[in-house]
Amino acid sequence: MVTGVTPGGVTVTATSGAASGTAAVTVGPAVPVASVTVTPGSATLVIPGTVQLAVALRDANGKLLYPRPTTWTSDNTTVARVDANGLVTPVAVGSATVTATREGLSGATAITVDAPVLAFLSERDGSQGVYVTNADGSAVASLTSNTWVNELAWSPNGQKIAFVSYLNVYYEIYVTNADGSAQAILTNNAAYNLQPAWSPDGQKIAFLSDRDGNYEIYAMNADGSAQTRLTNNPADDYAPVWSPDGQKIAFVSLRDGNYEIYEMNADGSTQTNLTNNAGNDYVPAWSPDGQKIAFVSLRDGNYEIYVMNADGSAQTRLTNNAVDDYALAWSPDGQKIAFVSTRDGNGEIYVMNADGSAQTNLTSNAADDLAPAWSPDGLKIAFESIRDGNYYRIYVMNADGSAQTRLTNGAASDLLPRWRP
Repeated sequence: MVTGVTPGGVTVTATSGAASGTAAVTVGPAVPVASVTVTPGSATLVIPGTVQLAVALRDANGKLLYPRPTTWTSDNTTVARVDANGLVTPVAVGSATVTATREGLSGATAITVDAPVLAFLSERDGSQGVYVTNADGSAVASLTSNTWVNELAWSPNGQKIAFVSYLNVYYEIYVTNADGSAQAILTNNAAYNLQPAWSPDGQKIAFLSDRDGNYEIYAMNADGSAQTRLTNNPADDYAPVWSPDGQKIAFVSLRDGNYEIYEMNADGSTQTNLTNNAGNDYVPAWSPDGQKIAFVSLRDGNYEIYVMNADGSAQTRLTNNAVDDYALAWSPDGQKIAFVSTRDGNGEIYVMNADGSAQTNLTSNAADDLAPAWSPDGLKIAFESIRDGNYYRIYVMNADGSAQTRLTNGAASDLLPRWRP
């Protein structure tokens, strides 16, 4: 391949053994750049995430030009920096404009840097609702004013929260923007609708409903339309969770007389029992790469954590002690699993390698520590603890258990921390 460097003429020769051939190559002036476009046109980052920008140079006819050196700049390097290749790194909360320039023309992207945010449930205003706080405990705000909220789930892009609220005797699924605006009811029927789970692309929500007489798994569009029953049998089905690629849903079913982990395609087809044993199996959790499913099992007489391949093969016990291990959470890189264990006489947050090795108590105090949740970057774990009195508070710690810090301090319990993606 011949690449032009400067205008002029050259002869290119190819030789093989004693034979050779030549070609005359003329390099003309570079076609002038007429427009510079940067994609994406805007991006929101949470420290320490990054975003890779791309630049497209076009001539006056809109034809895409061969890549040329481009100058990248940020108008606010105290908020976001950009390197020579267009990689943006956030520095502090705020806004910045990143610009790509070539031949006196430029294109730009608006960069917003947000603080890491946690959502949680609290009764501090008399009725349990959804709250948010920055990861340093600042800016605690109430998002809901519903009768009672008992579940919450962030959308994959962090822009919305689905939650379950008590309305007119029944629980219904709602959605709200991350700032509490535009709250809307999605289900709105005379039944219990629970356990909302967003698809990885944010286009659908799987959920649990007893509208047909028993608990079944349903799916709907993110705006509540096209509510479709996926499971259909006389026994109850629970706890839907999407595979990372959005192609499958794992769930718990009682259809075989005990609780088993099942898997089905996202449209409800090909429902398959993965665990298939006489003990009860609960709470499936996909590994981030979608290759494995961890779960909690009672097959050994107490709650233990198991892992299996996504097809149900190679079921392996990871924890093994006489008390209960539960509430498992994969680290974002899939290398570790955080969980709750009562092996020390009370609930403590433990972490182990994904193969069950190196089980380590991270919290280690006399009060209960529950509900571990990894930050999106895998550097921190949020949890709830009652170590400071009569109420559970939201805490955060480094992934190795150091720097345990209380974030909330309301006059009621604060529960179920969930990081914004």
